[in-house]
Amino acid sequence: MKFALRTRPAPDLPGVQGPARVERRMDSLVARSRAGEIVVCDHVDLDREAAQALAETGIVGLINVGAMISGRYPS
Repeated sequence: MKFALRTRPAPDLPGVQGPARVERRMDSLVARSRAGEIVVCDHVDLDREAAQALAETGIVGLINVGAMISGRYPS
């Protein structure tokens, strides 16, 4: 069985691309994050100050595996 070679390039799909940075501690995550990276963290009740500090580093995405709202603080 012969297969035909693809003659057209694959279309660019929408989304965000970049290297992933994984850290346990938020302060070291902010210090080591660089522009264009996707940050993976485990931070329960991510507060405004931490989110703003990460945004100022120029990251393109944030994946938080912790609960964003635990119910301990009013939101």
